Amino acid sequence: LQYYHLPARVINYSTNKQDNYLTINRGSLDGVEPEMGVIYNNAVVGFIKDVSPHYATVMSILNRKFKLRVRLKKSKDYGLISWDGNSQEIVLLNDIPVDVTINIGDTVTTRGSGSRFPDNIIVGTVAEVNNENGNMLVIKVKLACNFSSVYYINVIDNKFREEQEELEKKLEKL
Repeated sequence: LQYYHLPARVINYSTNKQDNYLTINRGSLDGVEPEMGVIYNNAVVGFIKDVSPHYATVMSILNRKFKLRVRLKKSKDYGLISWDGNSQEIVLLNDIPVDVTINIGDTVTTRGSGSRFPDNIIVGTVAEVNNENGNMLVIKVKLACNFSSVYYINVIDNKFREEQEELEKKLEKL
């Protein structure tokens, strides 16, 4: 198996700041490493930022520094989500061309191309589509994760992460 899930408990979190984090009760002694993905009920929460022997911090999707390449499940188009710091329920999806047909309620998932998350982990659903950016749409995505109820999470351990990252680093040298 490529992906393993390590259960953990959230022991501290914030949702009312511009750069939100969670703290979990698992650390390096449990095999947790920076950059591992974190999910709750098969929905994206964030990724591991820092680790100590018994604890780890998670950069939440509700953090202005959080970025993730995602996919519109129906059309298969790729874009980049980020949080603008406004709503605890909404992230922005950018880099989708204006000619893509998108409907309210369409599902947004991970695309499985990075090393943090496997394919098809839900991010949320399309809540609003705007054409404020010329050739690209600005899409508001309602998050699938309700951060006020996140208590138990799963840390995703991609057993082939190092292999993938080493291979991709070789491309940067070209």
